[in-house]
Amino acid sequence: MTTFGLEPIEGKVIAINQRIEEDHKSNCINLAGKIISEKELSFKVIRNAIMGIWENSQGVSISEVGRNKVLISFKDQRKGLQILKERPWSIRGQLVNLQMWNQRESIHEAYLNNNTARIIGDKIGITMKTKDPRSSNMLERSFLRVKVALDITRPLPTRFWLAREDLPNTWIEFKYERIQDSYCLKCGLLGHGRKDCQRLQAMAS
Repeated sequence: MTTFGLEPIEGKVIAINQRIEEDHKSNCINLAGKIISEKELSFKVIRNAIMGIWENSQGVSISEVGRNKVLISFKDQRKGLQILKERPWSIRGQLVNLQMWNQRESIHEAYLNNNTARIIGDKIGITMKTKDPRSSNMLERSFLRVKVALDITRPLPTRFWLAREDLPNTWIEFKYERIQDSYCLKCGLLGHGRKDCQRLQAMAS
């Protein structure tokens, strides 16, 4: 018999007990970059511009984390610190606000690995596949991607609290792919839209 997550984790505090890999910290430095502009620039434009400005892009990984926001990982820590020291930078005339990546506002870097993805996946369903956010020990994404088999008779979980050692608890939010046409934003169930929902209580937003 197939069993899914034993109990809902929506809104609960979850502690992930695992051996956290810290090796990358001795070699990599991660910076958060935000383009100060009301106009949205595509990630491709931002990435190509940054790589062009900094010339030697070997050992540099850039990933999109939001509107006009990127995460930049340097395998060579000295190069990352030099880039930070030589601020300000600009892209197409738009100022780039470059700062050290703030772990207090996101999931701790050391939790961004396949092991964490499997643990979280197994808490909401059955983990089918994970995608490593690191390549050659460099952080390429600031989020985890996991394919999970879920019990679709229950509302889809939207977020939970992650307990972090020596840091405040932080919200972890789930984002689902390719379910827009069949997901109800009112009750959180699949199979109908919000306007056709018969439930009174909102479960997801």
